[in-house]
Amino acid sequence: MKDEIQNLSKKHSWSGTHEGIFFEIVNWGFDNPKFHGETGKWNYYVYLDERRVENLNEFFLPSEVKQFSPGGTKYISYDYYKSPLSNVDWHVA
Repeated sequence: MKDEIQNLSKKHSWSGTHEGIFFEIVNWGFDNPKFHGETGKWNYYVYLDERRVENLNEFFLPSEVKQFSPGGTKYISYDYYKSPLSNVDWHVA
């Protein structure tokens, strides 16, 4: 596990703004295809300026405590599909 975490610390990152909204696209784990496939894992991050969001409270998702298995590790989860961002078309034409 320790070796895997060290590999995850390496990443490529691209960032910019679109219509005044800052975003970042990250590719990580690319150097360890055994665990992450040939292309690694991809994530995107959208940074919202709360002063510019009229319905800000809709972005705060309720937390839910879950468990991997009975008696296993508990963790907090968020249903991201209930976020206002879940229906955004991220593919700009």
